[in-house]
Amino acid sequence: MSTLPDPSLGNTDLTRREAIKRAALFLGVALSPSILRGALAAAAGPLQNVAAKPLGNAQRATIAAAVERIIPRTDTPGAIDVGVPAFIDVLYGSYLTEEEKTQLERGLQRIQDRSQTVHRRDFTNLAAEQQDDVLRRLAESADATDAYCFQQLRQLTVVGYFTSKPVGTTVLQYDPVPARYQGDIPLSEVGKSAWYMS
Repeated sequence: MSTLPDPSLGNTDLTRREAIKRAALFLGVALSPSILRGALAAAAGPLQNVAAKPLGNAQRATIAAAVERIIPRTDTPGAIDVGVPAFIDVLYGSYLTEEEKTQLERGLQRIQDRSQTVHRRDFTNLAAEQQDDVLRRLAESADATDAYCFQQLRQLTVVGYFTSKPVGTTVLQYDPVPARYQGDIPLSEVGKSAWYMS
């Protein structure tokens, strides 16, 4: 099988495909076909949510709070900065299977239930450290359903983040055509490098 890029694909497609590969490697899992379809559709332009049953406001708020704890803002943009909550909302409405939608709804409810049980408050009203605690408890839970709920949300977050245009252009700095190769350059032209000196 050829590993050469398909010349019919534009640079945006190649960049997004590379970002999807990186996200899958980062997660260490195979991405579901519905997530792949949604991420690749985003390459063609802004995704439109045609959901017959969109996420509710409380679910959206929980997603926004959770994704920002999964990829918080540091010296690089956080998940909210690059539109991950909207990406997940569109995937839910237009690309996820019914089973995946049910699983996401169940996961959001488990986040709220765990938040109420441990901290007696809604997840969105918790301090950042408390939100981290709730998500960590789900991720490390012996209950396979809890662990899977967190894994699904993490997968959606990472794919949405790494396939966003701001991350692709400023964080990953993908350069499809790197600088030209010059094999024989006098040291006086490039200066001394630490690896060259003994």
